Amino acid sequence: MEPEKKYFACPECGARYKVIFNGKKYRCKKCSTPFKVPIDDNFYSASKRAAEKKHKKNNKYRIYKNSIISVIVLTILIVFINKISNYYSPYQIGNRLYEKGDLESAKYQYDKVSISNKNHARALEMIRKIENELERIRLQEEAMQNEIRKAEINRLQTEVRAMPHSNYKANYDIYNRLSTLAPENESFKNKKDYYYNLYTKQQKAEEEERIRLANLNNTGMWLVGHYVDDFGEPTKTKYITNTNYIRGTFSNTATQDSRLNIKFLITNSTDVDIQLYEYAGNNPVKAYTSDEYTVLLQDKDRNRYRLKAINYSDRLSFNKEASWRVHHSLEKGGRVSFKIIEDETPTTIYEFTIQNADFYDNAYRKLRER
Repeated sequence: MEPEKKYFACPECGARYKVIFNGKKYRCKKCSTPFKVPIDDNFYSASKRAAEKKHKKNNKYRIYKNSIISVIVLTILIVFINKISNYYSPYQIGNRLYEKGDLESAKYQYDKVSISNKNHARALEMIRKIENELERIRLQEEAMQNEIRKAEINRLQTEVRAMPHSNYKANYDIYNRLSTLAPENESFKNKKDYYYNLYTKQQKAEEEERIRLANLNNTGMWLVGHYVDDFGEPTKTKYITNTNYIRGTFSNTATQDSRLNIKFLITNSTDVDIQLYEYAGNNPVKAYTSDEYTVLLQDKDRNRYRLKAINYSDRLSFNKEASWRVHHSLEKGGRVSFKIIEDETPTTIYEFTIQNADFYDNAYRKLRER
């Protein structure tokens, strides 16, 4: 209930105004004199009731307004969360990846869609679609690769037909590539192996030739000397011998594994003699008539030969064929073993091994030089 209005006269001119006695200031409309009305005791109680009524009304409106705002905010938040959840769901991620062309990743995302998800059936349909597309792409790529492979095979076949047979390395490389492109082709495989063997032998021969040239003047354990005449003067006849005695052992009825020194005297490839020094002495084994011996020889490749030798004086001499076999075994270099058995008394045995006969061929070349 609002306060009652009462008449109040202007203190200056007496003009009367109907106002609420609330202690406010007014200005007289007639004389423009300012004046202040008194305060009525009933004013505060009436104002308080009006304020409370207004406050209740405002509070009710505010609650209603806040409820509406909360509902709107909550609705917006739920919609936003749903949109975010949907945007980042496996199905939607799969859709975006599919649109970008990343089929494998899209299929992986579709696989993650649970059975309870409303998009599960669509996800299965997309998986089948992607699998069909991947298979189509695979077949296209396979066909393209086959065309490229056939073109490459034709090019290599044309190239190898123009390649000289003597170029083992290039032929091997081409057939190796052809075997990779067509592993089912036995002809390519056989030719690859064929040229590989030739190329390996060529490399080995080249390496041996390189070593030979690098050691052209190296005669290893061998020495080229000159025979002397009755007056001790060197003659024009040269021979090959070992620089130092070759060590071995000998056995007979009187001794077992006693020390033995060996010396080669090689005049040419068909004239090879061996001197044997029992007990590592200074005098070679001598014969007063002619003693025959069986010589077992093993070269560096473990090839074994049975030869014959005869001692007419102070050395074992081989015939031309046996001399050539000894010469050839020494020429191959490496480890060469001998076992010599006296035919008349088989208990007399001489054994020795040349550990490294390398560079004998250099010594023989120097022997034949004029």
